[in-house]
Amino acid sequence: MILTVTLNPAIDKVAELKKLKKSSLNRIKVVSILPGGKGINVARGVASFGGKVTATGFIGGYNGKYIVDYLIREEIEPHFFPIEGESRVCLIILQEKGVIAEIYEEGPVIDNNSAESYLSFFQEISAKFNFIAISGNIPNSLPDNYLPRLIEPVQANLFLDITGKPLLDTLPLKNIYFLKLNQKEFCETFAIKNDDLENQMVKIASYYNLSNLIITLGEEGVLVYHKKKVYRSYCEKKVLPLNPIGAGDSLLGTLIYHLSSGESFLEACKKAVAASISNTTLYEGGRINHPVYKDILKYTFLEKIG
Repeated sequence: MILTVTLNPAIDKVAELKKLKKSSLNRIKVVSILPGGKGINVARGVASFGGKVTATGFIGGYNGKYIVDYLIREEIEPHFFPIEGESRVCLIILQEKGVIAEIYEEGPVIDNNSAESYLSFFQEISAKFNFIAISGNIPNSLPDNYLPRLIEPVQANLFLDITGKPLLDTLPLKNIYFLKLNQKEFCETFAIKNDDLENQMVKIASYYNLSNLIITLGEEGVLVYHKKKVYRSYCEKKVLPLNPIGAGDSLLGTLIYHLSSGESFLEACKKAVAASISNTTLYEGGRINHPVYKDILKYTFLEKIG
């Protein structure tokens, strides 16, 4: 059973703009409105393959009700903790050349009583799951030690897609089955230069006793650390992208789904890379474009490089 955690969920709006006019009126065409936040996108990736998945986190207000109702329609089971305040809205603006702006609300303030109550709530529900993914930003109103306290009781395979101080505070305290970061996040979080990534990821994985680590490289594919070896997965066939945001979440959702189905880690990685590329041809974060996925999977490879 699969659980995804989004502590700061959102309604994601994707809009197109022909040309940005500074200091002037700009009219956008909204092309997609659906629940978002990285963990919810991961859940959508799982559900795209028919997997059973539950989404949890904090939820509030009219926006929160919209998120819950929409997830039910997507056959994602919502199991959120209600709070005061309004869940946030995020706006992604696209032009032909790609993303030109991401405008994200901070989200509601989570009071101490709600934060403490969610720890007990999460401990109870997390015991039912074999695979748990925690993705996205940690709300500013939560204390610095919140994430380590949240995952301390977790016995399942734990997948993380978080960055910065919350990640650095968490890694020394628990063996993490899987960590995913993009290239920029990896370098900034661990304060390393943007070169020699293969050796750097081996050092980081060994130091923190990580079982598996993926660094996404955009169009260049991904680097994979698994069983003390490094691999590169890539696709030789190009696609015309519409929206790259959320592709990494579809990668994680696909990976978890196939691992939960009993496939090997490396085979699941290859499928996850193809799925993430297919997602860039859609407006919706996390969703798999199955016709594209089935086609480009034939051109997706995974090679050992170290």
